[in-house]
Amino acid sequence: MKYNNLRKKYHKLCNFEIIVKLGIQTFILLLAVGCSQIGSPPDDDRLVIATSIFPVYDMVHNITGDSVEVIYIIPPGANPHIFEPSPDEVIVLSRVDIYLGIDPDFDGWVEQFLPSHVENFYLSDSCLDVDAHRNPHIWLSLNHARTIVIFVEKIVSEKDSMRKYFYQGNLQEYLSEIEDLNNQAELLFTDIENNKFIQWHPAWDYLASDYNLKIIGTIESGHGDQPSISQMEDLIEQAKENQVKLVVIGLNMENPVAQTLADEIGGRLIRLDAIGDPEDEQRSTYLKTMKFNLTTLYEALK
Repeated sequence: MKYNNLRKKYHKLCNFEIIVKLGIQTFILLLAVGCSQIGSPPDDDRLVIATSIFPVYDMVHNITGDSVEVIYIIPPGANPHIFEPSPDEVIVLSRVDIYLGIDPDFDGWVEQFLPSHVENFYLSDSCLDVDAHRNPHIWLSLNHARTIVIFVEKIVSEKDSMRKYFYQGNLQEYLSEIEDLNNQAELLFTDIENNKFIQWHPAWDYLASDYNLKIIGTIESGHGDQPSISQMEDLIEQAKENQVKLVVIGLNMENPVAQTLADEIGGRLIRLDAIGDPEDEQRSTYLKTMKFNLTTLYEALK
């Protein structure tokens, strides 16, 4: 049969993938216990806002500056689907006043670690033109980022009205930075002819839509969903029909299934970063991370 070799190779890779995932998940949980991103309690009475992930933390901090204490719960590199805060981190979370999550289906689990007085807001409520329940990666669109930071400023100004003009001024400056990067990205992708790629995880749908890029297939439809052999065969056929040579995976991801697909279509893998890393200068803010992703994708497609 045409794909007999692929089938044999794929069965082996799926078993290997399960073992690797279990090992990585165990390692991340152990690492998270010993290396908290939340930090120790301060000696002031500032409003405390918790976010689930670093990109949202950075957006909020650009609006509030140091007038508000902002913390993020899930360390860069950890899996938001399996991460649990350590006992010390839960103690810090007891001081939180506001929680800003992405979507209840994505990071609503954080609420179980928060005290009952906390007000919970989800950024998916600000992006009503998309189905964030289906795909929560709204922060990976600069167009949605504009909507998100306006939503954040409104919440913070209502809770700390004495500083609302300060927050509004910061918002306008940050919106200008977002717009500048978005304009640069539009120029980059305006005349690009090869605008198609395959993604491992459905993280880049919104970004692709923003710049008229085409994702002709997604290997993993949901978290932990292994593609079937027939799905892999279909992806290979679609890639060959559309002359697609690019497979996008996570930055620190080693994925033999994605590599097999790239090999079958005579293509290559590129790595993008959905979260960023405050310890890496190139990706130490939300906008730097987005610039890294946009530039990396453009260089791979051109």
